[in-house]
Amino acid sequence: MRSRAWRAYVLRRLLVNLKSGDAIGGALRSERHGTLVLVDATLWRSGESPVALDGEVIIDIDNVAFCQALAPKAPADLKD
Repeated sequence: MRSRAWRAYVLRRLLVNLKSGDAIGGALRSERHGTLVLVDATLWRSGESPVALDGEVIIDIDNVAFCQALAPKAPADLKD
C-alpha cells in the first residue's frame, strides 16, 4: 500500500497481521520508507498471552499479511 493510503489510518488503532502468523496491535504513528510505526503496541502470538511492547514498534511492510482498522473503544461511562 502506498504512503498516501496509510495517511487515513494515522493515529487509529490497527491490528497488523504478519506473514509469520503473529499480530501486533497498536496506534499507527506513521508510515515511512516502507515501514509502519506503531505506539502503545501489543504482540499477539497463537496460544500465548498478549505481551505489551515498550516504545515504538517498527514493522517492515513486506512482512505484513493484512491490517485491520479497529473501532475506537467506547468510554467506560457510555457502556450499558
